Amino acid sequence: VAPSGSSVPPSSGPAGISVTISGQNFGATQGQSTVTFGGAAAAPTSWGPSRIVVPVPPSATTGPVIVTVAGQSSTGMTFTVGVGSITGTVARSSDGTAVSGALVEALASNTSQGSATTVSDGTYAIGNLNPGSYDVRVTASGYGTTISPSNNVAAAAATTVNVSLGLAGTISGKITQSDGVTAFVGATITALQGTDNAGTATSDSTGNYSISTLAAGSYAVQVSASGYKTQNQPSVSVSSGNTTTVNLSLSGQSVITYDYDELGRLVGAVDSLGDAAGYSYDAVGNLLAISRNHSNQTAILYFVPQSGPIGTTVTISGTGFSTNSSQDTVAFHGTSATVNSATATQIATTVPTAATTGPITITTPNGSATSSTSFTVTASGANGGPTIASFTPTVGAPGTAVTISGTNFDVQANDRTKFNLGLAAVNSATSTSISATVPQTGTSGHVSISTPNGNAVSSADFFVPPSGYTASSVVFTGRMTTGGSFTGSIGASGQIGLVVFDGTAGRKVSLTATAVTLTSGTITINNPNGTAFASTSISTSNTFLDATTLPTTGTYTIVVAGSSAGSLTLNLYDVVDFQGTVTPGGPTVTVTTVPTQNAYLTFSGTVAQQIGINLTGGSYSSCNLTLYAPNGSTLTTGSCAGATNTINPVTLNANGTYKILIDPQGSASGSVTVQVTSVLPVTGTITPGGPPVTVTTTQPTQDAVLTFTGTTGQRVSLAVTNVTNPTAYVYLVRPDGTNQTSIGINTGCNPCFMDTQTLGTAGTYTLWVQHYSTYVGSETLQLNNDSDVTGTITAGGSAVTVTTTVVGQDARLTFSGTAGQRVSLAVTSVTNPSAYVYLVKPDGTNQTNISISTGCNCFMDVQTLATTGTYTLWVQHSYTYVGSETLQLYNVPADATGTITIGGSAVSVATTVPGQNASLTFSGTSAQSVTINITSGSYSSCYLYLKNPDGTTLTSGYCSGTTDTIGPATLGTSGAFTIFIDPQGTATGGVTVQLTGH
Repeated sequence: VAPSGSSVPPSSGPAGISVTISGQNFGATQGQSTVTFGGAAAAPTSWGPSRIVVPVPPSATTGPVIVTVAGQSSTGMTFTVGVGSITGTVARSSDGTAVSGALVEALASNTSQGSATTVSDGTYAIGNLNPGSYDVRVTASGYGTTISPSNNVAAAAATTVNVSLGLAGTISGKITQSDGVTAFVGATITALQGTDNAGTATSDSTGNYSISTLAAGSYAVQVSASGYKTQNQPSVSVSSGNTTTVNLSLSGQSVITYDYDELGRLVGAVDSLGDAAGYSYDAVGNLLAISRNHSNQTAILYFVPQSGPIGTTVTISGTGFSTNSSQDTVAFHGTSATVNSATATQIATTVPTAATTGPITITTPNGSATSSTSFTVTASGANGGPTIASFTPTVGAPGTAVTISGTNFDVQANDRTKFNLGLAAVNSATSTSISATVPQTGTSGHVSISTPNGNAVSSADFFVPPSGYTASSVVFTGRMTTGGSFTGSIGASGQIGLVVFDGTAGRKVSLTATAVTLTSGTITINNPNGTAFASTSISTSNTFLDATTLPTTGTYTIVVAGSSAGSLTLNLYDVVDFQGTVTPGGPTVTVTTVPTQNAYLTFSGTVAQQIGINLTGGSYSSCNLTLYAPNGSTLTTGSCAGATNTINPVTLNANGTYKILIDPQGSASGSVTVQVTSVLPVTGTITPGGPPVTVTTTQPTQDAVLTFTGTTGQRVSLAVTNVTNPTAYVYLVRPDGTNQTSIGINTGCNPCFMDTQTLGTAGTYTLWVQHYSTYVGSETLQLNNDSDVTGTITAGGSAVTVTTTVVGQDARLTFSGTAGQRVSLAVTSVTNPSAYVYLVKPDGTNQTNISISTGCNCFMDVQTLATTGTYTLWVQHSYTYVGSETLQLYNVPADATGTITIGGSAVSVATTVPGQNASLTFSGTSAQSVTINITSGSYSSCYLYLKNPDGTTLTSGYCSGTTDTIGPATLGTSGAFTIFIDPQGTATGGVTVQLTGH
């Protein structure tokens, strides 16, 4: 049967690229079969009946791909040999000006496959690209990074991608820990468009970050840090020249807990966020599958033991369990069981009376799940589950032989014995005794034995001294729980004590030592696997281990190593920060904490609200208080140590939830009573362009706030009149609570003026009148809507009159100009007391300016336009002045030129447009004396300059009126001299020039 091919993906590319030929009848192996590309033989790397993987040979040309089997050939499938390219131009979006020096990258899966830099005309070319789809990313200094997605590149062809760059926008904000307050240092923040990285930043020591190189558009903001769950904020809008604020918190560290079956195989991995993976095996131990479960999906990963009699304690690992054990139900083959304890990922239960062999079922508020394997119910007594009565010795280093006594032990091969987590070698076994060796992985904790009939855990603990110590070094042992204490004594230097406790992954614990008579030494907490987790030095004055998050669930060991004789009492605390609320002006709240425990009290506040914090009944020896704003920034700090404290009144800067942190230092514990006092601000609304609003404060420290709705790009200004308040400040507050600008006001200003402000984003803005000292009083606020007066003007066209009527308002007239064009401007009929007129280039920079005032006939002398584009005449207001002015824009021709001869005929020159000048050149010799005579003059105002060959002025005079004489002047050198005629202002006319020599 002839082979047949159906597809060759990819169907184009360079020599050497690997392609997959799909079809049928290729044969199980290659044997004598062949593959050719355009007649060139190829060397397949994989061959099957319906699939061949083969690199394109170096000598391949575009043509058919043919598979030949047993002398029969497939129908040719075409493969195009070659690479493609991306070319184009990068230009400024505002006026189309070429951008040179821009980096252009071709991206595939956010990885650069090739790049180029634009040259002076803005063009670029990226070659040698494999056929496929690419995103093009363009980066240039001063512009926003721009991404053009999904550009298809074909072999032996160029794809054109032209990109326009605009001004950059910014995404900034603060990254905090999961409490929403504590700064997160070193997080990576990425702005993404699709899967492409448009900008990256790292949070600093205060948690702040800024990505300031983004083009206008929509982004996804991603925040990540090692060991933390990545956070995403989709649909973040960025506009040119503006800042978008994105604040995010990273969840607590995701700690992984591993579950193993009775054969030591990994059967589950659960993180502290409740997400999990399950592993299943066949009868001989081969991994069959890996399942993934979300934290809110009820699932059973594994249970241990797998068998046992009625009354056996069974631990079930999984996801989606309720931490409220009353909401979890467990059944063994349909028989309900009692739930002894529950976490989100683990349930402890007991095999119920009347249970039979079969699967385990769990039902929670998140749903139900049934185990994939059955629990085997065994008989009690003989051949039932094992029990552990005792073991000897009770302390031993790895390699120590231990005898375990109990019942229902199995044959040696079936007795799986562990010292905490370490699986031990069983040397011998009877039904009532096991001899086992402490393994190198053995650590302090319970001894457990698993047999096919069940599982047993000792009630006592076996203690394994850490590396470097022997059993004889251990002088005291014990077990404690969080919230409990344990006292031990050291007889001599080099001796140690071992105390174990059970901990849960993700929980925080702290440790103190009291009644310490040991003069020195160390306290170390070891992980369940024996590695050091945290440590501190022993001191008779302050032995303290700060709150630390446990990385895994299991039995931890506290190692007390003394360098002298003495005793101490260990105190272990389960640290969960106190969370509460307090009401400004409301009742007091008392908080009590243990060592390293903090307390948080939240309250709702409004902009300009004055609050104070009074602390009474305090018992902390050392304590710091911090007040946080809704955005996580610090408003004020103070002390909460001692019996009483007062935090001075502070003015709130935003609407939202504020947080008081009470942070006892070191091992300090105690309590304090908190009261928040309040002075509410005078509130109201104001409208841009609407009526004025008067506000009056009557209490010392009282402020006033007026809110208004603003839009992106809106321009506003503020006039404050009728001020009776001796001193105050007025702030313009953005929607995110930050201040945009401010002015001072007092009884002497009328008006006090906040100059025009451009609003950066849409939202609710606030005018905040902030008190000063104990002053009170009133003021009237007029918020102006300063939309500019706009229009067009034509060089050489009609005059245009513009009038501003609102304080802070400007006028803008645009016109089209070409490179090299000469223009001048006359401004007349001015009623505005003071203003400025700017000539603004297409790129937004100012070329020149003049000042104008009431009654002036003002003139902007001739300007040569450097580029082609849209220019603007910007009449910028000054202070609170308004009024009108008439602008006449002239199209100025080239200066009039000519020549004149010493002692020769008179020469007449004329200028016809304001700003146009005239010049006459002549040849002169050194020491020659010349006089310039002006006749028939018609200029109202005119200056004449005699310029040396190097351009400096030899002499000057007037060319106004009918006649003038300049000179005589002695020439200082030989060469070409110039008589330069410069009509002033809007003057036009002509003169006749006669040059005589002496």
